[in-house]
Amino acid sequence: MAAEMGQYSHTRKWQEGTLTNTAQLFGAPVRLPDVIIFLSTLSSTLERHPGVIEAAKMTIPTIGICDSNASPNYITYPVPGNDDSSPTIRYYMNLFKLAIERGRDARGKAINGN
Repeated sequence: MAAEMGQYSHTRKWQEGTLTNTAQLFGAPVRLPDVIIFLSTLSSTLERHPGVIEAAKMTIPTIGICDSNASPNYITYPVPGNDDSSPTIRYYMNLFKLAIERGRDARGKAINGN
């Protein structure tokens, strides 16, 4: 769904330093994201996802689906919800997609003066 929106997604194991050590990892300066959406704020070992911690260190705003077993600490905009249910994740992804589309439309109107 991220590709449909012209956005990036990260679905592999998080490599430490992805946000905090970009020059070393990628060999050049990298533009950091304006916001990060976490469909789960926990790693597979039920610890806080390392991307959440890195985003907080870099002051990147985050939106995260926080299940009852997850702490909303470090998430800028926590969304209470079941992150274990595929239908729930699809529902939230559709909501995020709609919000991104509306934001793009509003930005386009503001730039064009409409």
